[in-house]
Amino acid sequence: MAGGFIAFQVADAEAQCPTTVETASHFGERTHAVRFHNDGANTATIYYVNSEFGAIGNCRIAPGETQYLSKRRIFHRFWSSSADVWGVGGYCMR
Repeated sequence: MAGGFIAFQVADAEAQCPTTVETASHFGERTHAVRFHNDGANTATIYYVNSEFGAIGNCRIAPGETQYLSKRRIFHRFWSSSADVWGVGGYCMR
């Protein structure tokens, strides 16, 4: 996230990332960011979609890597190419 942050406040339970666009998750209805972690042995892709499941963008996450992605709108959703990717919604504290 641009500008960095001091802490990430968890606001929901960690869950496996859905693996289809139809099941994409917002990882907390009111959260503004999501912490992702890849527990797998392979690089995965995280996909970012709007409320109608239209593509906004994507990024890759390496094995063992943790990434924090912000949502432009709280109702936007994410899904992954691998069930080894876990996510938890929350807030970045500056």
